[in-house]
Amino acid sequence: MAIEINKGIEPFEEATDFTRGNPNRKPWGKSESAASLHLGAEYDVPISAPEPPPVAPPPPVNAPEKKFTHKLANGTVLEAATVEELASQIEKSLVQTPPPVHEDFDDKPVYQPYKFEPKELTVQQKADILNLWKEDPQKAVRMLQEAEIGAPISVVIQKLEEAQNVNRMKAEEEAAAEFLMEEETYSATRANGAKITEYLKSKGKPVTKRNLAVAFHQLVAAGDKTLLKKVDEPVAPPDPELIDVPPPPVLVPSNMGRPEAPTEPSVDVAKFANLSLGEQKNFFARVKRGA
Repeated sequence: MAIEINKGIEPFEEATDFTRGNPNRKPWGKSESAASLHLGAEYDVPISAPEPPPVAPPPPVNAPEKKFTHKLANGTVLEAATVEELASQIEKSLVQTPPPVHEDFDDKPVYQPYKFEPKELTVQQKADILNLWKEDPQKAVRMLQEAEIGAPISVVIQKLEEAQNVNRMKAEEEAAAEFLMEEETYSATRANGAKITEYLKSKGKPVTKRNLAVAFHQLVAAGDKTLLKKVDEPVAPPDPELIDVPPPPVLVPSNMGRPEAPTEPSVDVAKFANLSLGEQKNFFARVKRGA
């Protein structure tokens, strides 16, 4: 911005007007001048400026680019720079810690036996049974039996039938075990057992060892081969007219045979005597090398 100088230089007044009517006169000696001469403010703690907001560090220049992605079944998208890193992330996502299993025991048993306990009748109940005896003695006897046993007669009959069914099932299992020990060709499977049992039921016959064997034989005779065990086919005996081919000869290399004993050279004494001294030395050298 340019400064415009369009006024002349005014002369400096060396004299200062200290009159009362001068509005520019400095009020010497008042509180304002004393406060302006106070130097204690130099030792006051200055008010700190507010801290600037934290600046996020710039991303590294050489950060690897995540080129491989994979979306899991739960919608999570995995990103990695290499295939190995992506495979490790997928493997970590598959390893899930199973939630803690809180298992409780059953308080109710599989079979709850009926508890039979006799109960004491009151005087009024005894009087009712005694009055009922004249009208319906059978009903009065049932009431007395229920009091003595601790259960109605219908419950007693039901429990007796259950005990009889248990004995019957046990006897049928023993008969089936004896049938399995005798019939070696029977294929013991659940489907075959149900098939034989249904066959006996259709005939109206009980489950006994003999009836199981008869049902098995009749079903096999009717063409049901699934009841039989799979027997391996017997191997045909060798034909006596066939001649076994001898094994081929084994070739043994020459260097693998037994070493032969070196033959000693024969010496003609007459010729050896006519040889010169050098030829005799050569002969002994050849014999030494041959040994």
